[in-house]
Amino acid sequence: METILESEPPTVDDNQDGTISKDKNDSWLIVKEWLLSLSVPKRGLYIFMSLLLFMFQLVLLGIDMILHFVIKDLSFSSQNHTEATLVFLVVSFYWSLLGSVYSLQAGYRKMGFYALLSVFLNLAMFIIRFCYEFITIQYRKEEF
Repeated sequence: METILESEPPTVDDNQDGTISKDKNDSWLIVKEWLLSLSVPKRGLYIFMSLLLFMFQLVLLGIDMILHFVIKDLSFSSQNHTEATLVFLVVSFYWSLLGSVYSLQAGYRKMGFYALLSVFLNLAMFIIRFCYEFITIQYRKEEF
């Protein structure tokens, strides 16, 4: 009886001459292996995730401001999901604080710079988003 440890791992090579076949599934496997090979060092994971959420919030705020000031149609804005956007901001700020504490305590100067930059960017985003929500609260529909 063959155990899991003794069996050979699955390979991408389907042909017997060692070449990769040109199926749609094989191209997806190559992309999947490339995505799985991307890595972020553990000491920078909180900073990376914080900056990723910051970029998401920046795009969301830009779309909301364009919808409010240029198009003047708030039907597609994120005002129906204000709590979720503020939760994302708080999580992003918390991760940036965690990243800054970890990097400064470990003595990583360069990583500490990016961590503090992430803290200030997320704090500024929170203040801007809060002011935007306070300004546009009069344009919301009242639903009970």
